[in-house]
Amino acid sequence: SDRAVISTADDAVLAKLSCVEKGYYQDAFIHSMAKGVKGANSSSYGSAGGSNCSSPMEPIIRKGTHARVCSVDKAISAFLSLQLKADTSDVKVKGRRQVVILGAGRDTTYLRYRFGRLKDFEDQVDWFEVDHPFVIEQKAHSWLCNCAPEGYNYKYEMNGATGVSYRASFSKQSESDITDSNYHLIGHDLRSPPSSLFEKLLDPFHGYDRSIPTIIVMECVMMYLSDKASWDLLRYISSNGVEDTQSTKIE
Repeated sequence: SDRAVISTADDAVLAKLSCVEKGYYQDAFIHSMAKGVKGANSSSYGSAGGSNCSSPMEPIIRKGTHARVCSVDKAISAFLSLQLKADTSDVKVKGRRQVVILGAGRDTTYLRYRFGRLKDFEDQVDWFEVDHPFVIEQKAHSWLCNCAPEGYNYKYEMNGATGVSYRASFSKQSESDITDSNYHLIGHDLRSPPSSLFEKLLDPFHGYDRSIPTIIVMECVMMYLSDKASWDLLRYISSNGVEDTQSTKIE
């Protein structure tokens, strides 16, 4: 059901919150992203090093969650570090790459990279997050606003042509143009035909480009899809989602 799918965003952020509070890894944004989730102790917000876990988890859950976070981080970092083929004269494409997170939920990976590892080549990376329209609407309107670091302004602009999808940005300059944002939030039910997802991604408002090297990440997504929906999605991505041979898909 929709409710069960939507609730997975809360379940995942609680597991990651538990990992951070037990010291498995660092995430300066997880407490803010978990704000309002049932089971998250508001007294722990902003204290990523705290020892009182707001959402107690069995050790096996924390270990599995930590392993997934490390695996995804390693894959994205390796992809961003790739030496790209210099076979294009198009300055708009040369050196660019794309990260697509399917089933993004309350994931904070973009924030951790945006204010960390992406600083050296942020303008060369387009980052797309896809999830159920209700989840994306909440993330754009509320959750990301909670995560804006001190001194930064959070802004978003909705794409009326494709429904619940947005461009978002964090900027120190209040006059910064939102149209320059490389961070995109796409509302799409992954149980729907994948062709409709790529119609949204390819809309000029978002500017997904099949010819640009791309990594597509699905972290614990397939278990919530039917076998047919899973295979349809994978087949479509492999045959129509990307053109460049440097593109990568991980689950």
